[in-house]
Amino acid sequence: MKGFIINRSLFLALCLHILYPDLSFSKIPSATFVDKSKENSRHYSDINPEKNSDISNESRLNSEAPRIDIDTTRETPDIHNQKIGKQEFLGLKHTKHWVVERELHNKVGQEYSDTKWKKERAALMDLDLFSKIELDVINSDSTVTLQYRFFEILAYLPVIVVEKTDQDGWSAGPGLASVNLLGRDIRLEALSRFGGTTEYQFSLSSPWIVSLPIEYDLFAKRVDSYNSLDDFHELSDEFRLRLNERYLGQWRMTRGLESIFLADMLRLHSDRQGVQLSQGRSDLIPRLGAGLLWQNLDARINTTRGVRVEMEGKRSGGPLGGPSDYWEWTLDFRAYLPLWPFYLRHILQFSNLYQWRSGVLGENVPLYDRFHLGGVNSLRGYEPGTASGKSEWILNWEYRYKIGPPLHVMLWKWPTYFAFESVVGVDRAQVWKSSSWVGNQSFYGGYTGLHILTPGIERIRLELGSPAKRWQEANLALTFDIGLYEKSKSQRFAKR
Repeated sequence: MKGFIINRSLFLALCLHILYPDLSFSKIPSATFVDKSKENSRHYSDINPEKNSDISNESRLNSEAPRIDIDTTRETPDIHNQKIGKQEFLGLKHTKHWVVERELHNKVGQEYSDTKWKKERAALMDLDLFSKIELDVINSDSTVTLQYRFFEILAYLPVIVVEKTDQDGWSAGPGLASVNLLGRDIRLEALSRFGGTTEYQFSLSSPWIVSLPIEYDLFAKRVDSYNSLDDFHELSDEFRLRLNERYLGQWRMTRGLESIFLADMLRLHSDRQGVQLSQGRSDLIPRLGAGLLWQNLDARINTTRGVRVEMEGKRSGGPLGGPSDYWEWTLDFRAYLPLWPFYLRHILQFSNLYQWRSGVLGENVPLYDRFHLGGVNSLRGYEPGTASGKSEWILNWEYRYKIGPPLHVMLWKWPTYFAFESVVGVDRAQVWKSSSWVGNQSFYGGYTGLHILTPGIERIRLELGSPAKRWQEANLALTFDIGLYEKSKSQRFAKR
C-alpha cells in the first residue's frame, strides 16, 4: 500500500507531548546536589552562607565549586525524603525577593521535588528578568537548603529603537526601556521613532497587580506620519488598557484559563475629507471588549510545546458613542509541536488568525482601520498594500531548527544570552470587504531565514520571502525583511 503509515503509539506520544508539555522523553539534568554531610565535600561549604557570612553574594555567585547533575529519571532518596529547611537567593541585585517567591513551588517545610523545580524555573524564566537560573540543593543531616542563583539582565537600558512596519517602512529613534522597574517585575517603555513615521509611545505592563494574578498592559501612542497605504497624513492618539485575569494554574502565565477585558480610545485627524467617518476631519472612536484565553505552553518566550487559543469580541462605537458602529470577533490559535525524538531542536509552529467585522467599509467601519496584507508582519514575499479589507484570515506553517544551545555572554558586566534558529515556512492570507470570505482571492508566500532570540524583544527575524504566484515562472522574486517578536504576535496586534 502506497503512502505513509503512522504508528499509533508514535501518534499518541506526539499528542501527549503537545497537550502536556511537562512530559519528557529524555534525561534532563536540572539541579545541583551538594552533600555537606561528607568530609570530602569541604569545598562545597565554601559557598555556605551560614559558615561564611562575610562572603558577598557576588563572590558566591562566581564560585567555581564542582557540580553534580541530578538525573531526573531515577529517584534520589537523599533529597526527596528530606524537607526544605531554608531557601536562599543569590545574585538578586535589583529584583525584590517577593517577585521570586510568588513563583516558587518548593516551599520551606515541604519535601523537595525536582519536578517542582523544573516548573518554577520555567515560571521564573517567563518573567524575562534573568538570562539564566541555577539551583544548588545543599544536603545536611536533617534538611536541605535550596540556593537559587540568578543572573539578572540589565534592568534599565537606554536604547536606539529601530523598527520596520508594512505601512511606514524603516524608522528609528531614542528610548528608555526597563524590564524590571523598581525591581518589581514591571516593564516600562518610553520610545520614539523618526523617519518613515514620527511616533511617541509609552507602555506599562506586568503579569501581576501586587499579589493578584491579573496581568495588565497600559499603552499610549501618538503618531504623526503619512499613511501610504490609505493615502492621507495621519495625526492620531491611541490609549489602550488590557487586563488578563488568571483562574486555573494562576502560578503560571502559560497555563490555564484567563478572562480578558479590553478598553481603548482612538482619536484620529486626517489632512483630507473622505478618510474619516465624521463630517469634519477628526474621529473619536471608543472600543470595549472581552474574551477568553486558554493555553498550555511550556514557556511564554521561545515556546516549543503546547497550544494557545484566544477568542475575543469587541464593540466599536454604537452605544459607546462615536461615528463607528460595528462588532469585531477574533479567533487566535497557535500550536507548537516538537518533532519527537528530536524535539530539542526541531519545532513545528502553526498559527491561525481570523478577524471578522460587521458593518460596511466607509460607512460605519473607517477606511483607515482596514487590514492590509503584504510585508514581514502579515504576508511575507509581498509588497505592503497588496490587498486590504475590513476582515482577514491569516494562516502560517513554520519549521524551526535550533542551532545549538543558547550563547550566554556578558554585556557591560550584565549577563544576557543569544540563541539562533533557522526557519522555513509558508503564509496563506485573505482579506475581504463583504460579509464572507468565500470567493475572495487567497495569497500564498514562502520564506526562509534566521531568527535571533534574546531577552527583552524575544526574537529578531531576518527573512527572505517569495510570492507563490512567481514560482511557476521560475522567478523567486525574493524580498528581505527584518521583524521583531514572533510573527504570530506581531500580526495579532496589527504591527503593520
